[in-house]
Amino acid sequence: MTKHDTTLDVGIGVQKNLKSKTCAPLPSSETIQNALFASQREVWYVDSNGDGLPFKVDLIKSTDKYIQLQIIPNPLNPSAPKSFIAGMSGALVVFNGTPVAILQSSDVDSPTTNALRLDFIRNQYASIFLVVAPSRTVAPPYSTDQLPEEYKTIVLNARKTKQKVIDVETIAFDVKRKAEDASSIALQYPKGQVVKGYANFDAENNSNFYSGEVYQVGVAYGSQGYGVSEVRSGDAIGDKFYCRYERDKGCVGYGFLSYQVNPDNEVSQFKSWAGGFSNGRHGYGHEVWKSPAGAEAWINDQDIATPGVWKEADGRLYEGMLLHGWEGKGVLWDKEGNILFVGEFSKGKIVKDETDRIR
Repeated sequence: MTKHDTTLDVGIGVQKNLKSKTCAPLPSSETIQNALFASQREVWYVDSNGDGLPFKVDLIKSTDKYIQLQIIPNPLNPSAPKSFIAGMSGALVVFNGTPVAILQSSDVDSPTTNALRLDFIRNQYASIFLVVAPSRTVAPPYSTDQLPEEYKTIVLNARKTKQKVIDVETIAFDVKRKAEDASSIALQYPKGQVVKGYANFDAENNSNFYSGEVYQVGVAYGSQGYGVSEVRSGDAIGDKFYCRYERDKGCVGYGFLSYQVNPDNEVSQFKSWAGGFSNGRHGYGHEVWKSPAGAEAWINDQDIATPGVWKEADGRLYEGMLLHGWEGKGVLWDKEGNILFVGEFSKGKIVKDETDRIR
């Protein structure tokens, strides 16, 4: 965490000796002059919430009245300096922790802007003082340190799920490769004939077509080992399972499922699944969605909501409870790793916003 211990703003009063617990004395002219040679130069903008946002600056030149600055774009606000100069006149200029000037309005198309020195202003008003504002904590991207403990635990568990899925996905793609190899061998032989432990045939009343390794008992045979099964009827027509098959159990362990290979069938929302199988997809896996396009999730597929990670095509990242989408407590981040929402979600939408609980 990057912590700015003190955020300062400037106040101008019409009465001398104005006192407040939020006020601090103005630095002397000597202190301001010495600070102009400092290496750490910032302009502090205090927003409507009282938070201070720093922008780095370079000193171009200095006079007894003005200093000329070039504002460096800050990753917290990439649109600076134009938006900064346009709307933040009056912001405090701080060199090595010493307030030295107040930013003035300027031409937004100019790469530089002027700031009025505080020691020059001192003699122009009855009273001038510094206002101490709340400090701002700038967290690293996707940092859990800023979250309430309950949500921190949920996010960390979601990340554990993703790591487990990454490990499982490696196994699933290895199974897919072996299944494709077995299918390729089986398809070399006539349909319905077992040759050297391989075959391709219609199964389950012609609702599926299988090609790969098989068992054979007398004239009977069936899928057993690595192979590919394609759905040939129903809403799931075109789905392909790349798996290791066990006799009378179907696809088991880990494998790959390609949804709706048939481009004319738009029933499925999914594009693919790489992960666990037990009487259908089950357990840890990586699912890629066809609708919404580009979305993907790392989940533990159960009958209840479990922690997982969901990434949108636009870069937003949800870490929290998942059940066919965002379902339960979680955190939504923007593509830069900043928090958008903390709270409870249902069907992909925030239903209880607890973002104000962020530390």
